[in-house]
Amino acid sequence: MNIAAALACWLAVQGGGGEPPLLRIGVVTESEILDSDPRVQTEAMDKGFTDAPVLAKRFRIRAEASGSYSIELRSYLFDAYLVLRDEQGKVLREDDDGLLGTHARITADLERAKCYEIEACALHGERGVFELRLVAGIPSSVSAIERRAAEIEDANRTVEVRERKLGSEHPDTATSLNHLASLLQDQGDFGAARPLFARALAIRETVVGPKHLDTANSLHSLASLLQDQGDIAAARPLYERALAIYEKDLGPEHPDTARVLSNLATLLHGQGDFAAARSLDERALAIYERALGSEHPDTARELSNFASGLKHQGDFAAARPLFERALAIYEKVLGPEDPDTARGLNDLADLLEAQADFAAARLLCERAL
Repeated sequence: MNIAAALACWLAVQGGGGEPPLLRIGVVTESEILDSDPRVQTEAMDKGFTDAPVLAKRFRIRAEASGSYSIELRSYLFDAYLVLRDEQGKVLREDDDGLLGTHARITADLERAKCYEIEACALHGERGVFELRLVAGIPSSVSAIERRAAEIEDANRTVEVRERKLGSEHPDTATSLNHLASLLQDQGDFGAARPLFARALAIRETVVGPKHLDTANSLHSLASLLQDQGDIAAARPLYERALAIYEKDLGPEHPDTARVLSNLATLLHGQGDFAAARSLDERALAIYERALGSEHPDTARELSNFASGLKHQGDFAAARPLFERALAIYEKVLGPEDPDTARGLNDLADLLEAQADFAAARLLCERAL
């Protein structure tokens, strides 16, 4: 370490010299991102976050022993981002959502007595309080069930903080309600998710207007839940409203437009309107192929959705090559052991079973299992 760097480290430890405050192991540091804080830039930020300047609070780390450390940044008011730099300001690590939700975590090997700088950043022009913690060692792994429970607890906390700090009608409160509802929906708790989606939609319709893109997102989310609950009659007008907004704001060739088209097609299949459903599926597939490419996972998912609709109509001959294309994409892009590949195997196996090709179906089922 050169003399200037050593002096900077000593001043940081002493808390003087105008240096950023020093993080201590196991101690939670609370602070707040303000409009007066300095702007931070990295190559990754410049590529991925162009909607607003990224501001940050800076802190120092001086490892007492060489080894692995974790830095965790939590905020319930902004999307957190962490940047770790060496003594010369070179970026060593950066992270967006590596902890839970929109919280950030960096794990890195630090050398004894060296000084490092950590930048606690707020993305998307957001501001607010945060907690920063330095922990020795590597975080222990958790099961999928434990992680999901932690995500729901954290999402509940986000709703609570935003309602208290921002108000029950704030757009960011609506965003947190929508996120919590999505987690509950994924867990199958439709009854708990539905009023949260409805609240988020009501806030957005009131605050940003009935034709805003955020309102369309809420319309789509609530429609998806209603469809999961089997309330097709209630879901259809919400999908149609969302589709009209997406087509106007994002354009008829945007992947989000295709996503609504695909979901609406599935709903129409359930209502027996096969001709209209097929037309929407064809539109959605064409959009995905043009916008994302013929081997993108979203294209594969639409192939599977389209094929499922054709299978539902009894058109097995048309469905089979679509299921096979989807499976080939999953295996090539995501790998032979990915859960989406397993779903692709299972979809094709179901079709083969319907065609009485039991031997081939069994092999696919065994692979999927």
